[in-house]
Amino acid sequence: MKKPKIQVLSQRCEYKGRKVSLELLEVQYDTGVVATRELVKHPAAVAILPFLTEDAILLNRQPRVGAGEELWEIPAGTLEEGESPESCAERELLEETGYKAFFWKKLGKFYPTPGYSSEIIHIY
Repeated sequence: MKKPKIQVLSQRCEYKGRKVSLELLEVQYDTGVVATRELVKHPAAVAILPFLTEDAILLNRQPRVGAGEELWEIPAGTLEEGESPESCAERELLEETGYKAFFWKKLGKFYPTPGYSSEIIHIY
């Protein structure tokens, strides 16, 4: 299957926050179609599946504005400038749970919302 190409014709920053920015892009697809797209630019994040035992994963409660409530989540966080994903994972696990891991294994990475965000989440 041929991978579609997207050419950015113009880009303008509409908002710049502490962790994200909102860009307004005019893009052209390889079909010739020109469209306006909004893109939330994000520095990347990590999420950790911390096994306490073979059958138990550590979760924590986080208040989330987008959901309007506290959610049970695996530990996660945003990379700081110049920080590696593994260093971020170690830092976030300790900050959010007080735990340190005996060993680390990278499980992969994914784009959680590629339709409007550049965020990549690295899973450990």
